[in-house]
Amino acid sequence: DTLDVEIAMATLPMDFNIYELPGSVYRRAKEIVKKKESPFKEWSAALRATPGILDYSRAAIFALIRSAHPEFYHYPGRLQGYINANLTETDHENPAEEALTTARHTPEKDAVEEANRQLAAVRGDYVEGISDPNDPKWVKTETSQPAS
Repeated sequence: DTLDVEIAMATLPMDFNIYELPGSVYRRAKEIVKKKESPFKEWSAALRATPGILDYSRAAIFALIRSAHPEFYHYPGRLQGYINANLTETDHENPAEEALTTARHTPEKDAVEEANRQLAAVRGDYVEGISDPNDPKWVKTETSQPAS
């Protein structure tokens, strides 16, 4: 579910473009959701109990989670109080610059990362998502032990 993946991504420590998600961030978020890891599971329960949560922008949700005290999720009452006091947004379609900054939205960082990936592919390096894994120039090695 999209809300859970967004909540999981917001709990990750790294900065990234929150509107053009790096594949590695998305995969890690899906894993967090599947394993119901903390603090994701506590944030998810609290935010799902918040009326109108699906109306808020991704930036508002990221800003809320990333600006919270790291221990709030241990105390459901305190967490819900924090959400009620701090989840504010008037234009859900156009998040405020302040919300994007607090969400640690870094579009330029992803542009540089993508340029580096493309340059590596042009140099002839294998790059996941760009290079063709079936191309014969890539050496495939068997890493499993034969059955005895």
